[in-house]
Amino acid sequence: MKILIWILCLSVPAIIKTILDSNGIVLGAIPTVILWAPALWLARHFCKKLDEDSAKKDRAEYNAKLGRIAQCKYCGYRDKEVYNYCPKCGKSGMEYTYNHSKETLKYAVELAIAGRTSLSNQTSPNWENEIKQCWNTEIDILSANIENSIFFFQHDCTVEDLYWLSEIFDILIEKTQSQNLLIAIQERFQNVDEETFSQENFQSEYMRDYVGYNEYCLNISKQIKNAMSKLNN
Repeated sequence: MKILIWILCLSVPAIIKTILDSNGIVLGAIPTVILWAPALWLARHFCKKLDEDSAKKDRAEYNAKLGRIAQCKYCGYRDKEVYNYCPKCGKSGMEYTYNHSKETLKYAVELAIAGRTSLSNQTSPNWENEIKQCWNTEIDILSANIENSIFFFQHDCTVEDLYWLSEIFDILIEKTQSQNLLIAIQERFQNVDEETFSQENFQSEYMRDYVGYNEYCLNISKQIKNAMSKLNN
């Protein structure tokens, strides 16, 4: 598409130059710049707009997969994207909210976990911030509907899912104050046994290489204990 844009934009001054040349008219340096500059600017402008539209579409599709939508906390305006200022009331208060059925929650959680696991073997200047963003997404998804989250841990949460989600157990319980959710997490952990713990079959390279059964149990036990301390008595 970008090639077509450049061809169309540059064809106009090229045709004009051909006509002028055929009539023996030779342009100097300044007229040549004046002839070609608008075409170059338009081509770059349309290509940039194309990139922006493509990025916007990708974000909308990603948000749809995560089941999230932007909502203004002041007037309730909803949109597929977060803006710096609400298009309706003009205030700076757009934030993502999540709305999942039991069926779509599993996919959204796994998508968020995939983002986290992709960072497990990486180091970059923004590494810590990117991980925190993954954690925030997981927390937002699992705290939006406690009943559906309980169902997820009871029926859809894999051994590998539980390990990565354990990173946010304490914040999740502190935010939701749901004892039933914590019980569902504990019961899921109790169903993990050494016989069915297939480390070599984990999707995450990090877990295949470094997380054996004992390490797994020790880590999740610690995280659940931390989560228990976040419940208000």
